[in-house]
Amino acid sequence: MIFFVFGGSVDQGYFSELCFRLLPFASPTCLDTLFLVNAALAFMFIIGGVVGACLYHLRQTRKSKATPPQKVSAGRSEAGNVFFAIFAAVGMVALLGVALTNLMQGPITSVSKVTRANIAQNDMQAAVAVITQASFVAPDADCDDDGFIEPLPFRDAEAAPAPSGGGLLPFSTAVNRRDPWGTDYGYCVWDHGGKVLDDSCGGADAMRSGGGNTQEAAAIAVMSAGPDKIFQTACEDWIDNDTPVVNKVSGSDDMWRIIPYAQMMVPASTTNARLQELPDGACNENTIGIMRLFLGTAQICLADGWVEIDDVSVESAGDFIDITGAEPASTEHLSGTISFSGFRGTRPLTVQGAAVLLINGNPVTAPAAVSDGDTIELRADAPGNPGETSTFSIMMSGIRKEWKIETRAAYPPSLSITPNAAAINVTGPGNPAYSDLTGFVVRNTGEQATGVLQAAQLVPLSNYEFSGDGDDCGGVTLEPYAKSAAQCTVDIRAKSSGEAIPSGTLTVTDGASANATATLSGTANGFNCTLAGVTVAHGASSTFYSATAHTDCASVSQTRTCNSGVLSGSGSYQYASCDTLANCTLNGVTVAHGASRTFYSATIHTNCASVSLSRTCNNGTLSGSGSYQYANCNAPANCTLGGVTVAHGASRTFYAATSHSNCAGVSQTRTCNNGTLSGSGSYQYASCTLACVPYAGQVCGYSCRNECVTACGDCAVDGQWAVNFGSLWGWICIQGSGSGYGCFPGGSGTTPTRYYACDGSCN
Repeated sequence: MIFFVFGGSVDQGYFSELCFRLLPFASPTCLDTLFLVNAALAFMFIIGGVVGACLYHLRQTRKSKATPPQKVSAGRSEAGNVFFAIFAAVGMVALLGVALTNLMQGPITSVSKVTRANIAQNDMQAAVAVITQASFVAPDADCDDDGFIEPLPFRDAEAAPAPSGGGLLPFSTAVNRRDPWGTDYGYCVWDHGGKVLDDSCGGADAMRSGGGNTQEAAAIAVMSAGPDKIFQTACEDWIDNDTPVVNKVSGSDDMWRIIPYAQMMVPASTTNARLQELPDGACNENTIGIMRLFLGTAQICLADGWVEIDDVSVESAGDFIDITGAEPASTEHLSGTISFSGFRGTRPLTVQGAAVLLINGNPVTAPAAVSDGDTIELRADAPGNPGETSTFSIMMSGIRKEWKIETRAAYPPSLSITPNAAAINVTGPGNPAYSDLTGFVVRNTGEQATGVLQAAQLVPLSNYEFSGDGDDCGGVTLEPYAKSAAQCTVDIRAKSSGEAIPSGTLTVTDGASANATATLSGTANGFNCTLAGVTVAHGASSTFYSATAHTDCASVSQTRTCNSGVLSGSGSYQYASCDTLANCTLNGVTVAHGASRTFYSATIHTNCASVSLSRTCNNGTLSGSGSYQYANCNAPANCTLGGVTVAHGASRTFYAATSHSNCAGVSQTRTCNNGTLSGSGSYQYASCTLACVPYAGQVCGYSCRNECVTACGDCAVDGQWAVNFGSLWGWICIQGSGSGYGCFPGGSGTTPTRYYACDGSCN
């Protein structure tokens, strides 16, 4: 307080304005604070005086009671003097402070009056700008379509003080609605244009005064009731441009700000014109209260940033859906949709964070204008690392919506060995011989660091060993390879003295969850034995022979063992196989290897010796010509049939009947072949006797010839019985009415009905 009173650097105007802003409701003047200072200083003066007097009285009392007189110590006397001096000084300071504050009250009072007036003028100026801009961006700005903007209507004052013919500032305006003296600002508005107070704008109840078809008259008036808190100003309907529409009583302390319609329409550079477009950064703690035009919407700078100025209440529906467990660096995640409602026209929406804004499913560049009911969605990529969270947000009309993408937790460490399988070959000779070095690279393919790696494990050590740089993984902690490219190596080699190299393993582990194993294999070459195209492994045995063929292969065999490339035994046993000599088989006869036998080129011959050949068997193959293929040869046999002997190779006629009317017709020539006659066995008779045998199978006409008589033998005389079977049914030989004879089966008369040729032919 002392500094405030005496400090010349304190700006009284600033103090007064601060006081008015903080305590506009406490008193008609801001000198209440000075009154409190005065009271505090007066209280200090009273306390200082009282305490100082008490100390002085106490000191005198102690001196008068001193019997016998005693010497008071200098320290106690000085202490009483010090306390007395301190409280006396406090009283003096308080007295001086009261005097100075009373002296300054007059100037401060004057300064405060000027400051309040300035504040009121600034507030009214801001209100005019806000209402002007809000009127322009309102969806029904020209509600009667007469080409004139209808300013926002006034608010019904109800029982509160208000100018006559007007009302109060609308609640939708984000400005100070109360003046520095604690009274709501008054507001009058006129409807100008070709249509005045039209029903489409609410008519006479639209909270506007009647105007005219002019741009020169007042359109907006904002006013303060002043220190006396009484409005002494009236707003009238427009009559003509020469008649005022705002009238103030003489001597009134009312203040106002009037804007003609034409001034509402002037360019943005004019003092009371439409708002300027300012960047987001123009709103900060030092510029609270300024306004701007942003995407066609009027905004005012408040402590939380830019806020829209409108006569609506914007609401949001829905929330973004946070994403958890996303794969690091995965792309194009969607937030789900939300929407905003409760406003007209469009409102600006901004995006914080590297997300793509989608309005109704279409990507747009933020900031963007949003209409009532539009679906809002964000699209973004997940963070690049596990366990990270990216936060995005949108802001519209003071409503903030956040969306988060959280990647999954990091995978535990996981070891890999490259190569994970290796064939390590040893080439002899040597005892032992070693392979070349094989290096294995160990990496952590997980997303968390491993524990400390243990020494690499190599199995079996009988055929594998560390070499070169050996194991440089033991004692190492591997960070994830994808982030750090950290790795370690293990060098090993195989060894062999000729024995086969078994399968093995190389294992690296941190003793916990991280481990990896590579499989090992290999061959031992240069230690085997090769003879006659056969390879015998070191330590193995194989049978070799001294001959490639023998009647008893076992008698010419020897088992030989390979030892580091050298076969045991005699070198004469140099053949890998021995074929047992085979016998020969031909025409059902077996000829032993080395034996001979006579074979024939024919099985029957009058001189078998002339068609014979002696053939010798050699390991399954007979010597000589293959045409000598028969094991036996016999002299040919004669044929006997019907009591007749036919020599081999000779032919003879045999008959199918011993008696027949046509013996030639039942004969066949048959040839004897080594006891077998050719032809049919039905021709079995050596001779055939001619006989008259009726031929009943064919009917003859009257043209039969004489041959019938001859053929019928005894039937030569007409009417003579050839065979007497009775007086009626025998065979007779007659001459018919035609030419020729025939045999007729018995009967009487000389004209037969049918004829039968004796030899079966009709001529």
